Amino acid sequence: MTVTALAMLALLQASPIHPTAAQWGEHLLVADGDGTVRAWTSKTLAFDAARTKQLNGDGLLAIVANGDVLWGFDGTRAFTWDDAGARWDLVQSKPPRSACTAFAVVDGAPVGTCGPGVHRFTDGRYWEAPAYKDQIEGRGFGDAPKAIGSHGTQLAIGTGFGEWGGHLWLLDVATGQWAKYYDELGGAVGLAWTGAGWAVAWSMSHFTALARLRVHGADGKPLKQGKELRDKYLRKLAFDDEAKVLLGLEQNTLVRIDDDLRLTNVQDVGKVKYGPERHAVGVSPGIGALLALRSRGERGVVDPSLAGRVLVVPIAGEPLVVGAGKVTPLRTPAVDAGAPAKK
Repeated sequence: MTVTALAMLALLQASPIHPTAAQWGEHLLVADGDGTVRAWTSKTLAFDAARTKQLNGDGLLAIVANGDVLWGFDGTRAFTWDDAGARWDLVQSKPPRSACTAFAVVDGAPVGTCGPGVHRFTDGRYWEAPAYKDQIEGRGFGDAPKAIGSHGTQLAIGTGFGEWGGHLWLLDVATGQWAKYYDELGGAVGLAWTGAGWAVAWSMSHFTALARLRVHGADGKPLKQGKELRDKYLRKLAFDDEAKVLLGLEQNTLVRIDDDLRLTNVQDVGKVKYGPERHAVGVSPGIGALLALRSRGERGVVDPSLAGRVLVVPIAGEPLVVGAGKVTPLRTPAVDAGAPAKK
């Protein structure tokens, strides 16, 4: 391994890669951000040691399901999953200039937030983020984005800087144009494309909790704004494309969000650990992924029991499948084939 490769590896290991998740065929998959990918069967929610062993060995830090393709990232390279061969295939790509902290697929191509911009792995194209000068100044996305998503040719990135607010960044990879929205009180800790725009949870925990929901257009400007929610803390958002409903995790409660951006409690999820917040006397969301599960998946796989359920993936702790009044932890055996013991 070259000195450059060793330096990149050290940077990647120091980078805060949050857990990612995907529903793929008959499995629920979680990449822990430390080089481990785990699999559970979606029907029984039992750990699948054989599939877990197949998914590991390439040191993948993150996974993304985009249409009929499952992508994996090891920080410097992109892979696609080959169902027939039960293996990861390396995609011809160019490595980023600096460590990546989050990954997505935009317009069919893999990208990462790497340094103060966005790197496209397939051709090495790099879009440097504009400088900002709000309550704080800088360029880029802080230690790591709080949330990331894509729709069409647009990449959405949510950031947060504790008590100094946060940004929603929007990049159109077709035009190279950036747009942003700044909230001086809340970080963009959760986002989801709803069909009407980008729903964003602007949340803050300082001496008290505060949250506000907005729907933003492609130019970043708010199309709709909900009321300021005191003593509420929306930790993540997910859009259920089958039911056409926006869901969120408000503290430790799964909530449904209506067209007027009002919250209705669905059910308690149990205690899910928060994370540390560097720039606030409070906490960060502590959620790597919130995924609305589909009853119909790739290759026509159908499982009606998954309708209306969500996968909650904490940064620390066991993933949970929540819905229909139940909370089921996704357990991992203490020692399994192909993956180390997990917390």
